[in-house]
Amino acid sequence: RYYTCINGGYYEGQMRGVVKEIIERYEPDAVADNTATGPRGFICYCDCCRRQFREYSGLELPEFEDYESRTFRIWMEWNQRCRVERYEWFHKLTTGLGGEDCIYLGMFKISYEKGLLERVMDEVEYSRFNKAVMIDGQIRMNAWGFDSNSTQGLAMHEIFGDDTLILESVATYALAPRMLRKSANTQAETESWMRSALAGGISPS
Repeated sequence: RYYTCINGGYYEGQMRGVVKEIIERYEPDAVADNTATGPRGFICYCDCCRRQFREYSGLELPEFEDYESRTFRIWMEWNQRCRVERYEWFHKLTTGLGGEDCIYLGMFKISYEKGLLERVMDEVEYSRFNKAVMIDGQIRMNAWGFDSNSTQGLAMHEIFGDDTLILESVATYALAPRMLRKSANTQAETESWMRSALAGGISPS
């Protein structure tokens, strides 16, 4: 899988044009994408990141995750700063083109069980921009109970406040034992997943 680097020219070039076309043609209430400000699970070594990190810190990018390393800790601070700036850029883009209520929702992952970098959550930095946020809770993984959806809703309200709408993307395709995107979970599975969302303060969307 490939991701577009948030520090490259794709966003302010191509992505700006895509968002502008969507808002002008369809007048959406809000704009969301699949991965708010890109994946956080790895260090990007593209030319843009190498140059910008060097300009920021005078250092080269760290070679691997090492929380005892000063360079890695500086990279974490810089990485979060870049993502917050990109999130703010999206917010200003959508509200500037579509009006103050046409906010950028982002899309936040619900799993905190991946690598350490995936668990470095910076949502609290985004909270000042949003009246509503979108979370990626499409399905229940085999290892999770239904309560994981409630827990995620409660956690997001702790970050964004009780007045912020927490919306969830739910696809309900089957995932056991393999991902089958053209099939669907049973009705009982989907209903239980959605009930757990409502119990955690996640709003229907």
